[in-house]
Amino acid sequence: MNYYLKKSIYTLILSLLVVIVINIISNNVFLRWDLTAEKRYTLTPATKKLLSNLKQNVEVEVYLEGKDLPAGMKRLKKETRELLQEFRSYSNGKITYKFIDVNAIKKDKEKKIEALVQKGVKPINLEVNTNSGFVEN
Repeated sequence: MNYYLKKSIYTLILSLLVVIVINIISNNVFLRWDLTAEKRYTLTPATKKLLSNLKQNVEVEVYLEGKDLPAGMKRLKKETRELLQEFRSYSNGKITYKFIDVNAIKKDKEKKIEALVQKGVKPINLEVNTNSGFVEN
């Protein structure tokens, strides 16, 4: 084979291996740089210590799912997911979470909503601007 062809194949294989290794490392290590002046996205050392010393698994249910969420709620959902991912990273996987769409619950929806209210979750009505006007959820 041509020298340049061998070199190109070697470079391609090496590049693919580097990308695969970086991908594996990035899936197992959580890294975030907080460039805000007030360190808004930085966990305090006490929070990190609490998360790393969890003795039991913690499951978090986030009722912030749906196809017609307004932009502000989508941003809140994204930020919540990122925070929970960071919590899971510092807790060594002891924190799990799932996002739930309350409107998609078919069976015993009213009972589940009432149970959430009993636990202190306060429901809010969202006004969503659609093509046909405002819709309240």
